[in-house]
Amino acid sequence: MKILVYVLFINCFIVTSSVRADDEVEQSSDDGGFPVPHQSYLIVADFAAEEVPGELDNPRADYGLGVGIAYEHLDYFDMRYELLVIDSRYNTPASVSGGIFTNVSDDMSILSLGLSVIPILKYAVSNVELYAGAGISLFWSTLTISASTLGIPGTHEEKSSDVGYQTLAGISYRFVDSAIAIEFRQLDFQVNLSPVTSTGNLDAGGDMVSFIYKFIF
Repeated sequence: MKILVYVLFINCFIVTSSVRADDEVEQSSDDGGFPVPHQSYLIVADFAAEEVPGELDNPRADYGLGVGIAYEHLDYFDMRYELLVIDSRYNTPASVSGGIFTNVSDDMSILSLGLSVIPILKYAVSNVELYAGAGISLFWSTLTISASTLGIPGTHEEKSSDVGYQTLAGISYRFVDSAIAIEFRQLDFQVNLSPVTSTGNLDAGGDMVSFIYKFIF
């Protein structure tokens, strides 16, 4: 999954570089009033996952990576379409055992892939823009636990999907054809990891602080 994220980042750089290299092509004035993409962006984030005592304990080594594109509908309204990957590590529940011949890792990871649609309200003063929004996401999550049986390594996986929600607020500073932003976001979604966890649906969301680099065209 991490390889997929890196490939997506490379593709985003290629696409945005191509668009910027073609600056001389003006947007047609007869687009029928339909919104057009006006920026793409990369997200690098520190993610603080929620802790669920006895199930998802001691969250750590959490990060988020993402790519997105924004369509401008009005001067003060954008619609974002976004792909976000979140990686979190937790202590393996004490109830997880592979038997007398199997050693189970002390930690486990949850990798979540989210596709989001996020309406954004924005207000710009000179080169500074303030914005906030709330959106809906579809998350696919995979829990992975490493183990070895008689010295032979292996993994166990559980998969889950859920519709989640998020709210965000940020501030950005624009240059000529790019911008940088700091963004604060709260994610709300659940995972069902039975039988690794004894509870069916567990909160896997949390708070995220992001650095965002925007390509404006």
